[in-house]
Amino acid sequence: MTDLAQEIARRSARADELARRYNFAAYTLLALAVGASAVASISVAAGRLSPVSNAMLTAVPGIVVLVNSTFRFDEKARYYFQRRVSLDALGLRLRHESEDVIAKELAVFIVADQGKYPSFGPLPGGGNPKL
Repeated sequence: MTDLAQEIARRSARADELARRYNFAAYTLLALAVGASAVASISVAAGRLSPVSNAMLTAVPGIVVLVNSTFRFDEKARYYFQRRVSLDALGLRLRHESEDVIAKELAVFIVADQGKYPSFGPLPGGGNPKL
């Protein structure tokens, strides 16, 4: 395997790892929000917990939605999955095309990809960071 093929494979593997992590985070937060909402509804209906405990439980889904919309885990997962697919395609093309051509295309891809990463979403209070 050439150095270029190893570089493409390394970048693809890293993109796959990050895509899976962000996807796991997004689905974990979704499950937490749904679970907390169900527990809060049942707890209010049953009347077993104190009002403070019920208030804390009912706040969890909103906090989870805020965290997910701010950190944009699902968008980052999609970004990294797409990045992996693009890198895998370059790796496949490397088997049939000149290494010089693919090296140039990889450089163009890296530069073009810089502005596509989803940074933070809107922050509470309407602020939006310039990242």
